[in-house]
Amino acid sequence: MCGAISGGILAISLFTGRSSPDESVESCYGHVRDLIERFQSKYGSSNCEVLTGCDLDTSEGMKKFEDSNLLGKCVEYAEEVTGIVMEILDGHERPDNDTDDRI
Repeated sequence: MCGAISGGILAISLFTGRSSPDESVESCYGHVRDLIERFQSKYGSSNCEVLTGCDLDTSEGMKKFEDSNLLGKCVEYAEEVTGIVMEILDGHERPDNDTDDRI
């Protein structure tokens, strides 16, 4: 999965995740699905290897990534995910870490 999406999922979970095991996960999961669907709609995939054309688990893939100057694409993906997450979280209050026992 694209690292930008992984980061977006973490942010969504921080703001909309449950604070106790008996709470529903559906709201958070719905927001995560929304993020992934919107990203995939724009870019055709949420898979890093598909998006970059590189297997970053190999030295050959890393070389191809660097030689093809693909970092700019990753920055674009991160910017897109940030915008989507901000739209999704608009109106959600940041949890108070002092009283939040999830952390």
